Amino acid sequence: DEDVVHLANLHKVKGLERPIVILATSTNQKGSQGDRYRVEYEIDGVNSYAMKIGEIETNNYGEQDEDELRSSECERQRLLYVAATRAAQYLLIGVKLNKGDVIAKQNAWNDLVNNVSYYDISRKTVENKEKEIIDIKQLISQAKERDFSKLSGRQSYEVASPSRISTPSKIEDEVEEAYSITRERALVMGTMAHKLMEILVRSNNKIDLNKAVSVISNEYADGMYREDLLKLGNSIRNGGFDQENECPKDILKELLSADEVYTEYPFCYRRGKQLINGIIDVLYNKDGQWYIVDYKTNADPDDLDQKYRAQLEAYKDALRQIVGIEAKALIYHLDVH
Repeated sequence: DEDVVHLANLHKVKGLERPIVILATSTNQKGSQGDRYRVEYEIDGVNSYAMKIGEIETNNYGEQDEDELRSSECERQRLLYVAATRAAQYLLIGVKLNKGDVIAKQNAWNDLVNNVSYYDISRKTVENKEKEIIDIKQLISQAKERDFSKLSGRQSYEVASPSRISTPSKIEDEVEEAYSITRERALVMGTMAHKLMEILVRSNNKIDLNKAVSVISNEYADGMYREDLLKLGNSIRNGGFDQENECPKDILKELLSADEVYTEYPFCYRRGKQLINGIIDVLYNKDGQWYIVDYKTNADPDDLDQKYRAQLEAYKDALRQIVGIEAKALIYHLDVH
């Protein structure tokens, strides 16, 4: 509840939102992408390729090199999407100017700056030949007072995310606060649990669990909660968690035996004046039936299907509208407590 600035890299703000977000001035220095490696998780094992180590390069893995570069570019675009969508009201983009007030080509936010249609801070700075002093207190006050649901003339639809839709449960927020697990830990553990589940499925459960947990916990929480995440991974590998609904307890076995499996499945479609977009945790087909599974790490596992009924219905509607398939949607509760 303190009036402070939260400083973090993009990986640690996934899923978060604040009224005002400032993207710090950033440049892509030469060689910042580092050495190039590619690891592929196949059914018959794990293959790794090294295209560059230090100053030594090889052309033996041209196809893998191209795949890795494409993957890196896709990841960069995803991070830019994360950066651009953390702000609820105001997004301030910092840019580096070279001589002659020209935006640096290596500026990391160029793809965002070049597509800003409402307000280009950098150009205003150049025209005025002096940097505008922003009264942050006034900005915060405006953000709190302004009704951003009515942006006349700016857009003909509103953007909605199914993951923010939920049916009020019998447990009020004040009661949830009393749980021993803190909201900060719950958020971080939830993010890491989703990532671990994705890796387990995509590697066909052949990944080294200890290494995977170490990488994830270091990336998202500076090594914190490693043992909790490892415990979660072992539980999933050894039969999963008891569920209050009809979702299979051994979810990993269920997914690995499916005919088709898609993890982190993105979607976007227009419904009336709403643009619905989001990501489905798992979409799979087994014996001709499609299933949607959404992972939740709530402290209270009861009635999750009911609590998130609207969200699950939105996911089903997305598949119906986009690809014309009917799916059954269920919550799978990951016990991280």
